Amino acid sequence: MPMHYLDIETTGLDPRRCEILTIQYQPVAPGGRPGGPLTVLRAWESSEAEILRTFCGTTRFFDRSDPWAFFPTGFNLGFEYRFLQTRMQRHGIDLALPWDWAHDKPSLDLHPVAVLMNGGRFKGSSLERFSRKPTSGHSIIEHVARRDWAAVDRYVQWETEAFFELLGHLHRTMPRFWEEKVRPVVQGPAGRDIMAP
Repeated sequence: MPMHYLDIETTGLDPRRCEILTIQYQPVAPGGRPGGPLTVLRAWESSEAEILRTFCGTTRFFDRSDPWAFFPTGFNLGFEYRFLQTRMQRHGIDLALPWDWAHDKPSLDLHPVAVLMNGGRFKGSSLERFSRKPTSGHSIIEHVARRDWAAVDRYVQWETEAFFELLGHLHRTMPRFWEEKVRPVVQGPAGRDIMAP
């Protein structure tokens, strides 16, 4: 099951009006560590349409015959899915995807975990809140206005490192948290037989 980190940077929040600046992805190794190089497709080096075609042609993200061929992990993946599909339609890239294709796509989204770590509150449950990521994605808009592509690249690197830091920490601590704190409460003491209904 090839897990890949997946993220995009955009010029805003509305995929009908805003564009994708970068698509970045990276293999994930066991334990939530980087498992290969980070690939960054940059629209300013070609175009938004070209990076979308490259992503579709060089990954198996949209492979409906094997949805596990590119198993994404990320932070708020619904944002990526909406943007990718809307912008592909905008450029006439037709993969004949059903409207609910994302519901059948296996994925690991860390945003719901951050909501739980934030006491069940969505507000404030951002990646920068739970990692050493220095700033939010809103800084991208300023970098684009100045055409400071090096700053966009730095942001992509920071965000990737922050995500892997959080993913690795969760890989190390969640099994222990389950065994020591949660399982004894929901299943009883170790060794107790749980009767099936």
